[in-house]
Amino acid sequence: MKHAQCDIGLACRDSGQWPYSAACLPLRSLGERCHSEHDCLMGSTCRYPSPRHVLNQTSVCMEAYGLPDGAVIGFHERYYKDLLYQNYFFNGQACQSMFAV
Repeated sequence: MKHAQCDIGLACRDSGQWPYSAACLPLRSLGERCHSEHDCLMGSTCRYPSPRHVLNQTSVCMEAYGLPDGAVIGFHERYYKDLLYQNYFFNGQACQSMFAV
């Protein structure tokens, strides 16, 4: 099953229990754990709110472009190290400036 197969307001998520299956479930709210942007409500993004969250691999739904300049978030290198700009832009989706370093 894929996200595109779910109705508006739902996301495709696995049950996490045996037997492993997927179902269309309601989108997650701000502060709830997520695995991708597809899990979160419109206007939010799935990011690591702190460096500790990166170490624990626990991302949560955060308001998209809501953090002020100078805020500290967990920086995740999603792209190769030589693509720094793409990493700055990806992580910046939680920041008002749209850019995280």
